[in-house]
Amino acid sequence: LNFVDGSVAPPTTNTGDIYILSSGASVNAGWGGVALQDWVRYDGTAWNSLTPQKSSLCYDKTADALKFFNGTAWAGMGGGIQGVTSAEKAALSPTNGDFVYDTDLDSLQRYDGSVWVDVAKGYGLISVNSTTGVPTFYIDLQTALETCKTGTNTVTLHSNIALSAQININFQGTGVGTGYNFDNLTINLNGYSLSYDAANSDAIIDAHLFSTPPNLKIINGQIIRTNATSGYAISLQRTTFYSSNLIVDSNKSCLEMGTISCNAYLGGSYFIARGTTEAIRTNTGTIKDFIAINTSSGIGFYMASIVAQNFYCESDSGAALRVLAGKADSFKAHSNSSYAVWHGSSTTCKLTNFEANSNTSAGIRRSGFGTSTLHLSNFRVLNGGIQLDGSITNSKFSNFTVFCDFNTALRGQVHGLNFYNGTFESDGAYHTSVVGLSNKFENVSFIGNDFETVNFFDVGNVNGSVLKNCNFTCLLDTTSGHAIDIGSIDGGNADFMNCTFEVVNSGANCITASSAETITVLNSSFKGATTPINANVTITASTDQNNGNRSI
Repeated sequence: LNFVDGSVAPPTTNTGDIYILSSGASVNAGWGGVALQDWVRYDGTAWNSLTPQKSSLCYDKTADALKFFNGTAWAGMGGGIQGVTSAEKAALSPTNGDFVYDTDLDSLQRYDGSVWVDVAKGYGLISVNSTTGVPTFYIDLQTALETCKTGTNTVTLHSNIALSAQININFQGTGVGTGYNFDNLTINLNGYSLSYDAANSDAIIDAHLFSTPPNLKIINGQIIRTNATSGYAISLQRTTFYSSNLIVDSNKSCLEMGTISCNAYLGGSYFIARGTTEAIRTNTGTIKDFIAINTSSGIGFYMASIVAQNFYCESDSGAALRVLAGKADSFKAHSNSSYAVWHGSSTTCKLTNFEANSNTSAGIRRSGFGTSTLHLSNFRVLNGGIQLDGSITNSKFSNFTVFCDFNTALRGQVHGLNFYNGTFESDGAYHTSVVGLSNKFENVSFIGNDFETVNFFDVGNVNGSVLKNCNFTCLLDTTSGHAIDIGSIDGGNADFMNCTFEVVNSGANCITASSAETITVLNSSFKGATTPINANVTITASTDQNNGNRSI
């Protein structure tokens, strides 16, 4: 009737009932004088036993299976694979090499002598699903990929794979790793890792494909590159690259999009570099939806001549975002001890809808490298302020909020800048240094919490800057809490129109200077100061054009 636990009382005692006592630590008294593994029959009064011999056979009515005695225990017969639930599998007494199909896990499993393991896990197989959906199994990833050079294919890992050499997926060349001209290729890591540990500059995956970019996907797992001397974990050219649920971790760079156009749609995947190089480096194309982090002194995201959208970049002690050229939209950049956004090139850069934060340095930094133009709009600098150096003209900053708690919110020596609709606020020793020639501020508020609001000075003794509809507010409640200091204009000039100057300490000045200076102020308001204009400051409104009008 069934294979039962002999340490438990008989389940039934009907005349003719037959059981095998296949398990248990001892024999229950209800069975009488029989032994474990015995084949027993109830005659209406007592249980009578037959001791099995090696190779004895018995049909188990309950399990609907034929079993044999192997000399020690009863086991399932070969010639088929038993389908069981996870609970039924746990109740089995398997031997090394037994197979079952777990219907709860939908998995073919093998007993390895101690635990049940998926067949693929146990043997480290890689499967390739062609367009027909029929899988073929391999033990080497490059060999599996060699069957995927054309058409649409999916390669699936069923275990962690430690590589001994770089994987090549290239169009040109001869031999293994070349001749790839597929339409779509998916490498599904299936929750496992693909790793490579070698002291060289090889990538884990190097994919240089045809001039019409095919679709390459790497999804659902982790790529780990350790001990690299240089180079990238993934190197791409001429491809449209997709990923999702992917983590790339490398002691050098994680992802390179080369000099020949490459597009990457990364599905929120993580790229984590742990050295002095960048987590992601791009050149031409489009890149979207990613997280780039450098846990050391390298750059988080190095951006050149590309469109980048919807991303987060971070560096522990390097720049979070290094911009040479291109456009970036909808992103956040954070650095613990360097620039959050760093632009240094002679090309135009456009950044929109972003947030920058640095704990110890500039939130946005522009430096050297020839003449360039910056267009920044709809952004916030949470900390670190803006530092502008080098030759940038006709640059535009609009719809912004800039804050710094350890330095000036705006500083640098630049000319021809345009600021519209924004706020500069500082808790630092200084607030804003307006430095350079012919800068324009319109609808901009300057708020100083611990020092005067603005130190206003020029380069070359002719400032020529214009400030319209601006507010200057100093919240420092001492006689040094001036709204604006023009003491370093050095004979230059600046025009203020329709502005508001406010202090909270009546002994401070709305406009002050340490030596004689002259500026043009028109239709402006002064609030909070007993002496709004310091004696060293001369205010002019230029030419009277009658009817309350002035030329400046």
